[in-house]
Amino acid sequence: MYDFWINGERLYTMILPILAVIVLITLTAMIFLFYYTTKGSKVRKNGLFTVVFLMVGMTGYAYWQHTEYEPWIEQSSILNPGIRDRYMIMGTAVMEDPELVKTYRSMNQLDHYKKLEMYEETEVTKAFNNQYLGSTGNSHYFAIGDEGEYAFRYTGEVVYTDDPTQLAGAAFQLTDARLEESGFNAESPNYLETFYINQEEAEQATGEIPATIIHPSQVFPEWNLGYQSVNGTSLEH
Repeated sequence: MYDFWINGERLYTMILPILAVIVLITLTAMIFLFYYTTKGSKVRKNGLFTVVFLMVGMTGYAYWQHTEYEPWIEQSSILNPGIRDRYMIMGTAVMEDPELVKTYRSMNQLDHYKKLEMYEETEVTKAFNNQYLGSTGNSHYFAIGDEGEYAFRYTGEVVYTDDPTQLAGAAFQLTDARLEESGFNAESPNYLETFYINQEEAEQATGEIPATIIHPSQVFPEWNLGYQSVNGTSLEH
């Protein structure tokens, strides 16, 4: 995958743009030959032969390389600054804005990673025994603290189950570590796919929510739970 990516990137970000410029110059030369050489002259014949030869050669090379590396285009279109912190222009790496990288990395990139062939997926789960306190709308609260004096809030869809309350999702790792040198994340956070809540615990929820709410990112720092509002939580100020 490493060689395919590097060669494909070089082709589409450097070689083909250079060929496009050469094609324009060649076409200009062809027009010049038609206007400024005598019809049937040796100069025109040799010039046109050279121009046609170059055009056919460059077009054939571009088509052959494109058929081999076309999948690179689709893979490249999936990338964003949260997965790779740079992009290439004419063989030169251009770094993404650090704030943009930070913003993208805070998003749930699960679907993007699943489509990228340079990453392998691992299923991950995390069970936890914090008491379920209840919900308001789409927000679910769990006790935290030595005496349950605080709560953390998860906002999103949940699935009620007979199994223990747990997070279930996926993490991703590069199949070739050399790609990290090209700006790819070596590994991803744990991305949440399903938030399971034990049905019996849900039925026993008291509905009493403490005043102090801890943001879930402080409870599960290794997990990306998707967008979780900081309003009313420990991260609001």
